Amino acid sequence: MGSWCFLGLAVVVSNAMENLGVLTGVPFGHYHYTGELGPKLFEVPVLIGLAYFAVGYLAWTIGTILTGPGRRSVATPVVASFVMVAWDLAMDPSSATLRGRWVWEDGGGYFGVPLSNFLGWSVTVYLFYQLFALYLKRWGPPAGRQARLAPGCWWSSIIAYAVVAGDHVVNWVSGGHDGVPAQVTDATGRVWRSADVYEASALAALYGMGFLALLAALRLTVRGAGRRASRIAPAGTTVTNSGERASGAG
Repeated sequence: MGSWCFLGLAVVVSNAMENLGVLTGVPFGHYHYTGELGPKLFEVPVLIGLAYFAVGYLAWTIGTILTGPGRRSVATPVVASFVMVAWDLAMDPSSATLRGRWVWEDGGGYFGVPLSNFLGWSVTVYLFYQLFALYLKRWGPPAGRQARLAPGCWWSSIIAYAVVAGDHVVNWVSGGHDGVPAQVTDATGRVWRSADVYEASALAALYGMGFLALLAALRLTVRGAGRRASRIAPAGTTVTNSGERASGAG
């Protein structure tokens, strides 16, 4: 049930905010979608809402790992929104400026993408994350039960997020996508070197997304070590979050 709720919130909120953005420029800035992504729901391709859901779920899971299941009401939506926007930092310049999937009508300093886009992303994903957190607080499973999920459920999201990041690194190493010229011109007439855009996307993926995936992996490893230690700890001792034993004696 929770997965369907997350899907509904991600698709509805993202499509509402994206359509608002296309029509008014709020909150992302002035832009429009081309026909590269297929059928649209009003002004926004159907695939956009599904992308918010798919990567948004990975970002939510990583945010939960980083903050702990017990802090999902406030901390997890905030942290997960940063994890999600880290993806857009890697993805937007190549998708918009190089591949023309959408057009930033006023350009922007980040290889044709404006700062307002990333602020708009932060607001949009935070909204459906916070709504989902409220749903979990009212109808979701206890945080303790979520913490006891099989490790594979957590690791699969970390690995998938790392694979998404790795795609941008591979694009840079391989020289980019077929059909992309050596130089591109954005809507304001500014010329960008495609190689520079691909390199910037790889840097954002490696040191933004890659760092977050690594941090989540380390957190999960330490947490697993702590649980294993607690199962074998002698009577009268407790185990700290780092897995170290502490005597219960005064």
